[in-house]
Formats: sequence, C-alpha cells, structure tokens
Amino acid sequence: AETEARGADRVVSLLYGAEVLKRRFGENDFSVLACVDRAAVIAAYIGDMKTAIPLGEHTSRIWANVPDAARDKLLAASARTRQAWYLALDGRYADGLQVYQQSLDELAACVGPDHHSNAIVHAGMAYCSAGLGDLDAAERSSDRAMRLVERYPNIAGDQRTHVLFARGWVLFKKGRYSE
Repeated sequence: AETEARGADRVVSLLYGAEVLKRRFGENDFSVLACVDRAAVIAAYIGDMKTAIPLGEHTSRIWANVPDAARDKLLAASARTRQAWYLALDGRYADGLQVYQQSLDELAACVGPDHHSNAIVHAGMAYCSAGLGDLDAAERSSDRAMRLVERYPNIAGDQRTHVLFARGWVLFKKGRYSE
C-alpha cells in the first residue's frame, strides 16, 4: 500500500496496528501514537477528515498524558499543529484557529516566537481567519508567516509552499490579485 498510493488501505492497516498495540501496551503508549499519528496524516492527505480529526485529537491526548519532564514539547506542539490543519481542511475554521493558537503558544514556549516552525502555524491561522471572513487578521498572520519564511531561507519546501498558498489565498480574498 505504501508505494501504490492506497491511502485508505494504509489507514486501515495503521489503525489495526494501533488496536493490537493498545491491547498490549495501553491506549497512550508511544507505539500507539506512531500508528495513530501516521494514520491521521494519511487520512488528511486523502481527504478523509472524519477519520483525521479524531485521530489528531487522540495524538494530542497521548502527548498530554506524557509526564511533563518526559514530553518532547516540540513534537507535541507539532502534533497539535496537524490537528488544527485537519480542522481547517474540514472547514471548521473557528475550531482550527483555536487549536492553531494553542499550538503557537506551545511552540513559542519551546523555541521562541521567531522560530521557523511558527511559520506554518501563522499560515494556518491566516487560512482560518480568511475562512471566517476576518481578512485583517488573515493579513497579519500571513504577513508574519512570510516574514519568517524570508528570515529562514532553508525552511522545508512543503512548509514554504503552505505559507505561500496561505498568503496567496489571503491576497486573493482581499482582491489584491497583482501581488
């Protein structure tokens, strides 16, 4: 299924694996996290938000149950960013914006407000704000995301693309087609 673009089959397989691991190690074990998080991402890529959203929530719950001293706060915040992305893709912009804000707070506590990891969160916030019709907030968020991308030229290509899409979407919604 990995190389044959059979995403739905991969999700089913990962969820089966998660069930087996849950029975053996418990619902909040990292082995379960690995399966659930990957299944959520694949579900999102194939457009199955009804599966991705609860899996993203489960991933965040697993991270929340890790003792604070042992939790990788950057990975936990990144999982929350993906959870917000699933909500945004489902058109649940207010919910997505709220989870993006929580992710941004967590990321800022880990790496500071000017780290490149924050760019994708600001882009998501821009997308959600535009979806809610708050184009001024969308403008501020997309501008912040762009400034972070410009500051870090070696940012991952997929993150840069996400930021550029969000900025383009905001400019389009504002009627600024030439930009």
